[in-house]
Amino acid sequence: VFPEFRDADRWRDVAMRVLVSECDAQVCRDGVHFECSSCYHRYVATTYLHFVLLAERNRIELPDYMSDRVQQMVQFLLAIRRPDGDIPALGDDDGGCVLPLQKRSNDERGLFSVAASRFRRRDFAWAADGLAPDVVWLLGADGIDAFDALDPAPPATSPSCVFPSGGYASMRSDWTSDGHHAIVDIGPIGCPVSGGHGHADLLSIQCSVFGEPCLVDAGTYSYTGEPQWRDYFRSTAAHSTVIVDGINQADPAGPFGWRGQPRVKLREWHSTPEFDFLDAEHNGYLSLPDPVVHRRRVIFVKPSYWIVVDDLAGAARHQLDLTFQFAPLKVTLGQHPWARAETPNGRVLWVCPFPAAPVQPALKCGELSPISGWISEGYGARQPAPMLIYSFVVSLPWRIVTLLLPDRQGLSSPPLVRAIYDDAGQPAGIAFERPRRIVRFSDHAVSVERD
Repeated sequence: VFPEFRDADRWRDVAMRVLVSECDAQVCRDGVHFECSSCYHRYVATTYLHFVLLAERNRIELPDYMSDRVQQMVQFLLAIRRPDGDIPALGDDDGGCVLPLQKRSNDERGLFSVAASRFRRRDFAWAADGLAPDVVWLLGADGIDAFDALDPAPPATSPSCVFPSGGYASMRSDWTSDGHHAIVDIGPIGCPVSGGHGHADLLSIQCSVFGEPCLVDAGTYSYTGEPQWRDYFRSTAAHSTVIVDGINQADPAGPFGWRGQPRVKLREWHSTPEFDFLDAEHNGYLSLPDPVVHRRRVIFVKPSYWIVVDDLAGAARHQLDLTFQFAPLKVTLGQHPWARAETPNGRVLWVCPFPAAPVQPALKCGELSPISGWISEGYGARQPAPMLIYSFVVSLPWRIVTLLLPDRQGLSSPPLVRAIYDDAGQPAGIAFERPRRIVRFSDHAVSVERD
């Protein structure tokens, strides 16, 4: 765009070659950036959107698929977008931005707005929630007219979807601002070889109920200033998953790497109007003297609640910690083993495990030795937030079933719910008393019986 410089043609040619080849290398087939970080995905998506706009402005021909790839990347952000409009934290987040035309935290209304105008997409315009100043700066009057000509509408596709290459499943009741939404991590720890900006968060879950975030990613805090905090925020212990014998799913190798690359296998995914069913496992604990495989099934009985089924396969006795990292909410331990999390608007998320062994629940918030119960909502900032931990010492194989139950009324006491056990003494279903319904699950099937 500066043709008067002697090397302008070379700069343009090198930049185009690098951007095209790296798009092929770094963006998965389903449109997810390979670093497993929502921040860096947003950064790269914006980079390529600007690339497309600048190329068109300067009559530079790009491969035909480039516009489609940019739309794929924006579609992923739309799929994981929380009901409150923010993009959830996944992996590292340093707040990086290509061109900060408007101060933002974790919302991408500017990106959605520009993409809506350029690609004439009603769903992107809906996610933008109105014309953003970015359109005025980048596309001028023509961009404003293009945006105003759109009739914003949520995606016509299913609210729930899976990204098998990128490694995320999104489970959503609907596209409303007060709906329920969960994200499950089913991908690798960051990019190949080093792991880069990924966290050791395999099979972790986040969820929003009635539009408000409840279970969240802990965030990043910092990269190099305080190594102990860097290692905590990207550790398994900072995420909502299962920890075996107190160790990470992978060992840190400096501030931007991991020794070894554990993998997640997506065993099964189904989404129907009645429920979503996710089945995945990871091999992050195979290095233990008694190798352990963690399998997690998440069942979303629409539009009401989630059932999380964790199976740990092994042959010896192990310490297991089932963890849930909350946003800064009021969380209390009530009738054993229920926990109650109350949102700012008075909604409640009930958490209850149904183990086949004694359980020891604990709440950690702002602990320093060891570090536990912290989140970072922006780079360089941290604050206490409740971490719920259910601890067990059991002989494997072993199963625990956890109910995540949203409650609009904000009741002070838990509902009447009990587990159904199979002949081997393992949980095989959950029975609700009022209204009466039974959810049963086997190795590859789910059934819901309602009165």
